[in-house]
Amino acid sequence: MDILSQYRNCPFREIKGSGLGKSITRSHDRYYCGQIEDGVCNGYGVMYCADGSAFCGEFLYGKPREGTYAYANGEVFDGSWQYDKPRTGTYRYKNGDVFDGTFDNGVKCNGIYYFANGDVYKGDFDENGRFSGMGVYTWKNGEKYDGHWHQGYRNGNGTMYYKNGTSKYCYWHKNQPTDW
Repeated sequence: MDILSQYRNCPFREIKGSGLGKSITRSHDRYYCGQIEDGVCNGYGVMYCADGSAFCGEFLYGKPREGTYAYANGEVFDGSWQYDKPRTGTYRYKNGDVFDGTFDNGVKCNGIYYFANGDVYKGDFDENGRFSGMGVYTWKNGEKYDGHWHQGYRNGNGTMYYKNGTSKYCYWHKNQPTDW
């Protein structure tokens, strides 16, 4: 069903002012059903996009504020938005990975990343979404690294905890211990 057919099926009437209603963008690539104030999505409603994605939740002056965005590729973000981008919440990737934390300009910056294989990373991320700064990576086998990260690598001072109960504190460079 195309977006215009879906729009016609919305139970609300089209309004230009304020109240419960529906509206469609000039380019006909999105439509909205819900609370409208002065002709703009403001309050609770659902925005449907021609690419198959949809946002359900609270809008503030035409922009998502808090709710659930289901992307056309199967990924889902549930949380708060700022400037049309995720701010805090849970992002579920189609591969089964889950990130729970904060975003800066739509990019992961701090939180917990749960891998589908059972590994977990808790810490900071850089502007490209890679492990960076301080963080703890725990493998599903029980081993753990606690320390500095840079561009996705163990890099700097850190402690590796092994499943046999031993640990080693050293300086790391691109995942390799440098003083062993």
